[in-house]
Amino acid sequence: MKKFLIFVLAFVFELDALSDVIEVISSNTVINWSKGYIEISESIGENIHIDREYVDKLSEIKSKLKQELLTVAIKDIKKIKLDESKNIETFFKMFPDKYPSFLKLLYNAEIKHFRYYEGKIFGNLHIPIYREGLVEIINLFYTPVDYKNFIMQYEPKSYTGLIIDIRNFDYNYSMMPKIVSESGEIIYSYGSLSKEYFGNPLFRFFSSFDEVIKNSLFGDRIYLAVPLEIRGINKTDIVLSKSDILKLLSDPENKNIFEEGRIGIIVRKKNKPST
Repeated sequence: MKKFLIFVLAFVFELDALSDVIEVISSNTVINWSKGYIEISESIGENIHIDREYVDKLSEIKSKLKQELLTVAIKDIKKIKLDESKNIETFFKMFPDKYPSFLKLLYNAEIKHFRYYEGKIFGNLHIPIYREGLVEIINLFYTPVDYKNFIMQYEPKSYTGLIIDIRNFDYNYSMMPKIVSESGEIIYSYGSLSKEYFGNPLFRFFSSFDEVIKNSLFGDRIYLAVPLEIRGINKTDIVLSKSDILKLLSDPENKNIFEEGRIGIIVRKKNKPST
């Protein structure tokens, strides 16, 4: 009975992981955009045996594994797209004063799933993306978005959330995505979030609309949009039509959708490394 229970729990956790939106950065690194963390995996050793010597050197083994994990983390996180034109490595070259905070974030991460298997030691690091994570380190000052040119140009209609379906578009995840108008005006960025919501995910990612409606964040009056295109060298900025923007902001209260980050993105799942 105990073995059956363990199997059932493992199966449930596997199903939960399958529903998450995952981006593969390398064979060692993935980003779970649904849960908001970067997972680094690494192993050390050949033909390690569990004996008294192993127990005595456990602290030393963990330290060596941590160094290997940190080396991978520094290399792979720099590959991640920052915004429409830069990756994180470029960002740190432009703002080297922020690099020590990045290293501190990595060094403070504790090893997870420390385990022995077939002569090797395995472990993972989970690096948070949002609150107290990478975004708070790399974020630059954004000018608050002014919606006065859009409000009340359509008959007012109240909405509680915005869902954008981009499954038919070539889109790349990034740390600083944006929604822009056809003319390039910023409609939504980190500058849109009110102070109490800053540090939350800018977008919530889903792989189906069924997953969206199970999430109470978006309420019962959802505006569903399909973008005109995805812009930027990195293909990270979502372009909405003028009509969609005006309808969304027909009621002044609807700007709370942007200020509170009640925006979901339905994406195609990617199973290959980011390019």
